[in-house]
Amino acid sequence: MTKGNFDDILNPYVAEFLSLTNKGDKLLLFLDQNGDSFESKDTDLSKDYAQGVFTTFQMRKGQIPLWPFHWSRLTQSAHFYSLKVNPQIEKKILAQLKSAKVNGPSRVRVTLCLNNLIIIEIRKLDHENDIPQKLKTIPRTPSQNPSYLKQGNYQEAFAQRAEIQKEGFDDFLFWNSTNRQILESTVSNIIYCYNSKWFTPHLQAGVLAGSTRNALLEQKLIDEKDLLIDEIVNCTSMFMINAIKEIVPVESIDDHPLFIDQEMRQLCSLHLHDKMWNTAIEL
Repeated sequence: MTKGNFDDILNPYVAEFLSLTNKGDKLLLFLDQNGDSFESKDTDLSKDYAQGVFTTFQMRKGQIPLWPFHWSRLTQSAHFYSLKVNPQIEKKILAQLKSAKVNGPSRVRVTLCLNNLIIIEIRKLDHENDIPQKLKTIPRTPSQNPSYLKQGNYQEAFAQRAEIQKEGFDDFLFWNSTNRQILESTVSNIIYCYNSKWFTPHLQAGVLAGSTRNALLEQKLIDEKDLLIDEIVNCTSMFMINAIKEIVPVESIDDHPLFIDQEMRQLCSLHLHDKMWNTAIEL
């Protein structure tokens, strides 16, 4: 196994993740391209960790929800970069997760690095999804990447988010700088209420094909519709959605207050629970 060139300055955020290997409520597992585990020094693979393709999901009591969706998206992303995925890798990743000594609900990130190594990060799942979020709108250059591609380094976005948090905001609501369509937040899709109906932006607008987004569409709780940033004042309610936080209410956009529709939130949560856990795979 050949290490890449790690002479570049390590990303501090990624290095911080790796420095916590097997400490506290975090666990990192390293697999080679055949799915066999090995030990690594804390910062050996930090560059690869930042540059790989990945998926993130919950794990509770030995169950993983929506695994087929996550694995399909991950392998699609790997093929985009011409990464060869060993047919036995999926079974070996699941075997590693089964053997990991994890207490309580967990957040799992599986990263396929660009040098074909695999990093599995397991962290304790927090429960802060009840805190309403204040969003700040910001334009974003359209991406040419396919919607299934969950890649890379979010560090620039995280750094920008840290700056606006000093102003009292929690996260961004990005909009397409070319056509002015609203997109998503830093790590979440969005759903919004417009004219008493619930929607999420089309994938073609330039958003990630998220697992929670897909589940809500399958349950027919939302539909796809694009919304211009100029029309955001006519949006009455909004939620941020992803595989970890599930449904997070948005309190305001650029200090414009929104109604927190608890009935819709409960409805989505019930349908998500049914979709996620009644069909979850057992390790």
